[in-house]
Amino acid sequence: MTIVTVPPYSLVTESFQNWRGMSDSKGRRINRSVTIDVNSVTFCTPEQIEEFRKEPWGYGLDAGGPYVNLTLYRRYLEHYISQLPQLKTGDDMLYMVRELQPTPHGIPLDLYLFTSLTSWKPYEHFQAEIMDHVIASVQRFGLRIYQSPSGLDVRSVRQ
Repeated sequence: MTIVTVPPYSLVTESFQNWRGMSDSKGRRINRSVTIDVNSVTFCTPEQIEEFRKEPWGYGLDAGGPYVNLTLYRRYLEHYISQLPQLKTGDDMLYMVRELQPTPHGIPLDLYLFTSLTSWKPYEHFQAEIMDHVIASVQRFGLRIYQSPSGLDVRSVRQ
């Protein structure tokens, strides 16, 4: 039975988190990104395209059409997200995988979606599982995630 008084100036000078929108909508936003190494973006080989056409997300790919591996990776990830049972959709809860403005470090690939998981721990675990999948599947498309050189990278170059 505690009463807390908040001074009005605190509402203007301090930041605070309002969770009401999340509670009312029963959904929580995920907005994460990875940066793709620009040097790994290429056109797909006919063999890659033929392999991808056999998968549900590759339906409708033209066997002879030129496709960029990053384009197909975005398409693959959107399909992957659409199959997640925890995905929350609605009029104002869209999902997408998009490219952001390139930087000196590469091309940011941004995942934007909503989940029905609103409790902190399940939400964080779900978000991590998505990012684990993003990182593990990137090589299948011949792409690389940009990572700043580490001491291990420098050591392997010298040897």
